Amino acid sequence: MQLIQKLFLLIAILTISLSLHAQQRDSIADPNLEQINQLEDYIQERSIDDGFDFNTLFESLKFYSEKPLDLNKATREQIIELGLLTEIQINALQNHKVKHGDLLALYELQSIAFFDLESIKRILPYVTLNKGLDDYQVSVLKMISTGKNELYLRGSRVLENQLGFINEEVEDANNFYYGSPYKMYTRYKHSYENKLSYGITAENDAGESFFSGSNKNGFDFYSFHFALKNYTSKIKDLVIGDFTASFGQGLILHSGFGAGKSSETINLKKNRRVLKAYTSVNENLFNRGIGITLGLSKNLDFTVFGSSIKRDANLIILDTLDNQQEIFFSSLQASGLHRTNAEILDEDAVALQSAGANLKLKFRNLSIGLNTLFSSFNSTFQRNLQPYNQFTFNQDQLLNASIDYAYIFKNYHFFGETAVSDNGAIATLNTLIIGLDRHVFLAFSQRDYARDYQALYPNAFGETSTVNNEKGLYLGLQVKPNYNWKFTAFYDIWKHPWLRFGIDAPSSGNEYLFKTTYKRKRKFEIYLQFRRERRQFNAVGNETKTNFLIDRTKQNLRFHVSNNLTNSLELRNRLDLTFFKAGDNPASTGFLIYQDVIFKPKSFPLSFTGRIAYFDIDSFDARAFAFENDLLYSFSIPSYFNQGTRYYLNLRYKGFRNLTLEARISQTHWSNSDTIGSQLNEINGQNQTEVKAQIKFVF
Repeated sequence: MQLIQKLFLLIAILTISLSLHAQQRDSIADPNLEQINQLEDYIQERSIDDGFDFNTLFESLKFYSEKPLDLNKATREQIIELGLLTEIQINALQNHKVKHGDLLALYELQSIAFFDLESIKRILPYVTLNKGLDDYQVSVLKMISTGKNELYLRGSRVLENQLGFINEEVEDANNFYYGSPYKMYTRYKHSYENKLSYGITAENDAGESFFSGSNKNGFDFYSFHFALKNYTSKIKDLVIGDFTASFGQGLILHSGFGAGKSSETINLKKNRRVLKAYTSVNENLFNRGIGITLGLSKNLDFTVFGSSIKRDANLIILDTLDNQQEIFFSSLQASGLHRTNAEILDEDAVALQSAGANLKLKFRNLSIGLNTLFSSFNSTFQRNLQPYNQFTFNQDQLLNASIDYAYIFKNYHFFGETAVSDNGAIATLNTLIIGLDRHVFLAFSQRDYARDYQALYPNAFGETSTVNNEKGLYLGLQVKPNYNWKFTAFYDIWKHPWLRFGIDAPSSGNEYLFKTTYKRKRKFEIYLQFRRERRQFNAVGNETKTNFLIDRTKQNLRFHVSNNLTNSLELRNRLDLTFFKAGDNPASTGFLIYQDVIFKPKSFPLSFTGRIAYFDIDSFDARAFAFENDLLYSFSIPSYFNQGTRYYLNLRYKGFRNLTLEARISQTHWSNSDTIGSQLNEINGQNQTEVKAQIKFVF
């Protein structure tokens, strides 16, 4: 520990001296504190890592940081794609241009209703005026042969021996990993402006075979895409290969990160394009096939897509009395890991064919979408039926349909979606956001998801990710009296009318949050946040014949400070206090405290980010989450529990033309345990150290 502390002290001293000569921040579009908070809340709400890959989340901001969007020429959809303004603000901007003509200067935004100084400063790095490219037609062949190429090569591994890599001589094939402890990633992408892209992504997780065993063709996962965007007024999107699809507010289908409960209390609307090229490495949450969005008229768009992909599943083969075989699967696997014999047997076990369509009618203040999705497996989904899951999807095909809407009237923004599955069950979500003035916004959201509503890949606002068996009401508030102060709060109450896994009776819960933020220009930001959640679960250790429910309460108090000492040097400090209690059992408490150093000059080729953290948290239930900067355009959000320390250091060197070199080292030390991890990932020791390296080449 003393060595680590001395290293951070030395880096801090060097940073202060070097920063005297630095003039600007790196132009890389890193997430701001608001976006970081949303990501942390996204993980905390789900309690587990559901496999979503955040690494390509801010690619559109990356593009617009290099080639800003012309606000005078931009369409509503392009401004929405920035993800930095509310629908009410966008509508006010469009109305202002209709009434007064094009903007003459960016700071004219201050005269537009609902635009505050903070919102304006947030979008300034990504927008411009009267400098955008003319809307000229370029042939596909020229876009394919010219443009920008990016190549990423990345490798990482845990340095300590993990149980799965040292048991190769045991008889049980499920007690060791077939591959090496190295994780490998490569990605090539060609892009022309924001109109065309094509590329390939390949990944091998630690423990997976490489050019051997089940992966004789090299990597475990390959992904390819070709995509056209806004090519003509008729062809708005064309995707071939791997892509994602999103409808409405996610009751049927929504891919990627979606708005949910967070300290950004009025950011509730999902606004993704229906079709989007897939460049991530999650091996399950995408489509493989072809899709197209056509502009049938000025006010009418039509999207259709088809997909055929194999999914990991627990396949079961039974011999029947007439010497036939009955084949079905009992669950879908989401990890994408193929390291052991059992995981390899589940790989690509079932085929899923999907076909979807969206018809969207758009006017100035109103849009209506009609959506349908048909999904079919090549074998039957047969779960191990229990009382709690008897209404879930349990067949070989599913048909969904929905209608979504969005309507803006002055300072009122209504949006929502109502969906039905082929068993007649209905799910509905309806939201109203009101701008009382440019300083005060209110949000009201109501959801009612039937216990037997079925969808394969929903991602809608709610307490659970399954979009069924839930009724709830959400209230959100945001007050920004001036640029310096911001107050946010929400209260959410819900109930589950039917049983759930681990909950043998109808249950209920509530959650609320209060946050106060103070910032001074772009130099200093501080916030205090309190969050409390109450859920119901079966009592632990119950000795009676009938299960009964108890309340599980988790509370978190956070104090966060971000201080930009110079244009190149930022310090971030955080203190998290956690509390967890289940029924009459003893409470679990703890704290997390960390110091971040972020050094990103433009005139000096070396930049770095680093953290040293100390935590003492009694149990996994009371764990804390904290965003971590990682290698370029990627990041992670680990959980902290037990007692110990964690540090990481990222180095980025841009001293070569078109070449970026990066390295990262991180280590977690548990002082109150002799092992880290579980099952085959277990380390016999108190430390877990991970190293990473990446090369980015642009040509």
